[in-house]
Amino acid sequence: MSGVKQLTEAISLLKGDVHGSVHFKALENGNTLITAKIYGLAPGKHGFHVHQLGDLSNGCVTAGPHYNPHGKTHGGPHDDERHVGDLGNIVKTEDKEPAEFELEDSLVKLDGTFSMIWVEEDMMILRLPVMLVVIGKSKE
Repeated sequence: MSGVKQLTEAISLLKGDVHGSVHFKALENGNTLITAKIYGLAPGKHGFHVHQLGDLSNGCVTAGPHYNPHGKTHGGPHDDERHVGDLGNIVKTEDKEPAEFELEDSLVKLDGTFSMIWVEEDMMILRLPVMLVVIGKSKE
């Protein structure tokens, strides 16, 4: 990966009963487009978060807190005060499979100081192991 200046796209694959993919794409305006297709969710709202750790052995307990490099309080994706990892909800309807999600976000970054990923020499290092995205029950 020598000579790579900036990572512009990334993908997280979810495996298991709930499975699918989450795509991250850096946009020219500085934001990141996050899109997802998730299969196997029960109908309803499900919290959609990026967590700090990649350990899913006990769900959100071992995944650690939401990614929050700025020390903000919890909020929704359109709130001024929120964790970087607070992405809102993915909604699964009875009649649609997969559940789909799309968000253009100004805080999630694929490069720079607070990036979820950085490149060093010939190695790609994940700040958030496997760019973990945890889907859980919504609190709304």
